[in-house]
Amino acid sequence: MVDADHAWAREGWWVPSDHSRHAVRQARQFLGSRTRVLALWYGPGAQFPEPVQVCVEVTDVHPHSTGPADVPWLSVWDGHSHFGMTLSDLALIRRAEPGEELTQVWPTHDDADTGHQDAAVPDVPAGTSGTADGVLPTAEELSLLTDRFLHLAGHRLGEGWKSVDEKAYAAHQRLEKALEAEYTGFAATSVKVWINLFDTTHPCPSGPGHPLPPYALTGKPYEVKFDVHAHDPSCGCGQEYGFGEFSDRVCQLLIVLCLYGGLIEAHPMVETAGAPEGSRAALRDITWKVDGPDGYDFREVQRRVIRDVTDADSPLNTDTNPAYIPPYMAADGWYLPEGGTSMMFHGRQHGHEGNNEREEREADSPA
Repeated sequence: MVDADHAWAREGWWVPSDHSRHAVRQARQFLGSRTRVLALWYGPGAQFPEPVQVCVEVTDVHPHSTGPADVPWLSVWDGHSHFGMTLSDLALIRRAEPGEELTQVWPTHDDADTGHQDAAVPDVPAGTSGTADGVLPTAEELSLLTDRFLHLAGHRLGEGWKSVDEKAYAAHQRLEKALEAEYTGFAATSVKVWINLFDTTHPCPSGPGHPLPPYALTGKPYEVKFDVHAHDPSCGCGQEYGFGEFSDRVCQLLIVLCLYGGLIEAHPMVETAGAPEGSRAALRDITWKVDGPDGYDFREVQRRVIRDVTDADSPLNTDTNPAYIPPYMAADGWYLPEGGTSMMFHGRQHGHEGNNEREEREADSPA
């Protein structure tokens, strides 16, 4: 008989404690950065009928999570994507042997293109990895995500779900106005949204609802891209700006974003009035962080204007948060070197340092 500390030290295995504080302490003690482990995992929300064994690298331990249930979780890397594993969904963790290969957990867009699917996740179609692949969510999917969230809020809060609905709807209206203020005056604006979807299934006497879209079950932010374009007044539609085929779903998408939380970025391009003579064209990035269940509100976290792409330190460039790197980029290994700013176009990526140093040496060497 051994306790958890001895089991990990002697045998390299750990059963996460049911007590969250103990589980977090043990995870931080056992699982250092980039610890490669074999995890016996029941999937997000324990949705798999049987646990699957996957080999992943643990990149961080989080004591809290957003969403209806505040639970500790691990950030992990499977060699293809970063995602989360809640400790309550793990039956066992074992230290991996040297040379153990990582398990691709979620299928990628390339798998869908080639028809191959070697991912470990059962019954999840290829190409539904939770990132934008050119297929926009349908109106039915967005309505389902909204309804399921509020249904679960009803279980947790009773009549309080109505307050959640009102707060998220009001936040979406303010976010729409903030976005409109940025794309007004530009011929085209690219918008990217990352939504922190989580599984909202819940046992209910009314019976099971429609299945959630596969991208809601990956444990990764769901990425959606759409464009806003200025309309030609001669078209006769009466609208100054349009959203293409996504026009009837933008409102619902922003409501889902305000319910679950995430990020939204706007990249205005090409001023409709044209740049004043002698002035430089500018690259603009505006990023808002949407709180979701933490408060059902949003705030601007970065506004960057780049007028001189040849010199990151040029006084023509401005940035309200020069040390900011979006979480989705940080999860992919991007970081700012000492003294660096986001004017370096989000710095460097872990694993590429050697290439950067080699390129610098080659640039300094004689031809």
